[in-house]
Amino acid sequence: MGNPEVFAGLPILDSELWAFERRPPRYTPNMNLNLDPATEQRIQREIDLGHYREPAEVIARAVELLEAEEDWLLRNKEAIQAHLEESFAQAERGDTYTADETRKLLDQDRQARVNSTR
Repeated sequence: MGNPEVFAGLPILDSELWAFERRPPRYTPNMNLNLDPATEQRIQREIDLGHYREPAEVIARAVELLEAEEDWLLRNKEAIQAHLEESFAQAERGDTYTADETRKLLDQDRQARVNSTR
């Protein structure tokens, strides 16, 4: 798949990026979690804002979102793979934007989003 120097350090898509597909199921009953202070503060902030009543609800929602994200990745795996392969092919052909062109396009996109929220 092209020049090895261009792809050095990138994940092998079928084995690394999608590794969660092959993880064996495990369950640890009666979990006790030790959270770092920053995570505890984030959970407490969600409770203080009234979004949740207790830490278990925050964690349950976080797990739901994680599962939804993984499900989306699995459903869109082939399309993501195709987009990545096309991007790599474009890079090999030199069909890319310069850094200045990229900055200009990003600035235009940001400005369009700002304008659309007004």
